[in-house]
Amino acid sequence: MRFSFPVISLFVLSLLAGCGVSHKAVRFTPPQGTEVSRFDHRPAIMQSHDKVLGMTAKVSMVSPSEKWFFKLGVFVQLPDKLRIELIPVFGLPDFFLTVKENRFRAFLPKRQEFIIGTASPENLSPFLPMSWGPEKWITVLLGICPQETPYPRQVSFFLPDGQQQEIRYTWGWRFEDMEIPENITFNTRSDTTVSIIYTHFQAYKNEDDELFNLPIPDDFVTVYEWD
Repeated sequence: MRFSFPVISLFVLSLLAGCGVSHKAVRFTPPQGTEVSRFDHRPAIMQSHDKVLGMTAKVSMVSPSEKWFFKLGVFVQLPDKLRIELIPVFGLPDFFLTVKENRFRAFLPKRQEFIIGTASPENLSPFLPMSWGPEKWITVLLGICPQETPYPRQVSFFLPDGQQQEIRYTWGWRFEDMEIPENITFNTRSDTTVSIIYTHFQAYKNEDDELFNLPIPDDFVTVYEWD
């Protein structure tokens, strides 16, 4: 199925315009000490798997020699659906990535390339700063962890090669029935510090999975398959 380029960017434009079913996000202070219940009871996680959370994220990547600052539209649905769009200062997004059922689709308009393949950590690593699978990315983006504390300030886990990864959280947003980190920070293996700050939120009902089925545009593109 093919569509014109502007059509596939309508989702992130709707997020920025405030479309979708939503309430205003409000600040909250997470409980500490004896007030913290077990993680299983935290209402922050989307219990309904047909709900999609859309977020605007300000991202900074700082290495010893360079700095990058940009904005993303991020859409997640438990347990493993993800959509990311780069939001430019002017014009339409020039990077799209969707993940669904262990398959990914990426569109790079400036290079006129469309890539389809298995959503393995290796295949996703050229587009994302860490070599994680889609479920790991979603748990990190939402602050979900297997530890008992429902509002972790720091989460550690081991990568397949045995190295330890640390994620640092600052909590502060309550949106509908979800409590969401305000800031997520981690370091990459190339000594780059990545910081993600959420600013706007929308909730969607995902009835036909169209959001996570990135279409191949009608314009001429080269299609690659990575399996």
